[in-house]
Amino acid sequence: METASDIIDFIGHDRVKEAFGVSDERMRQVRRDNKMPANWYDTCERLAGRPLARTLFAFKGAPS
Repeated sequence: METASDIIDFIGHDRVKEAFGVSDERMRQVRRDNKMPANWYDTCERLAGRPLARTLFAFKGAPS
């Protein structure tokens, strides 16, 4: 998976939205910016059932 959209599509838009209690607008923003919040990393990895690229998550101090 090479983009935030790939991750969302693999897991399922509704599953991600429900897991984090976010709006459709927030989901559109994540897709547009191609960056997911760092605190989503663990949950997304568990939902995907596989390792995910940390570069797609906005960790503080990490190069973008």
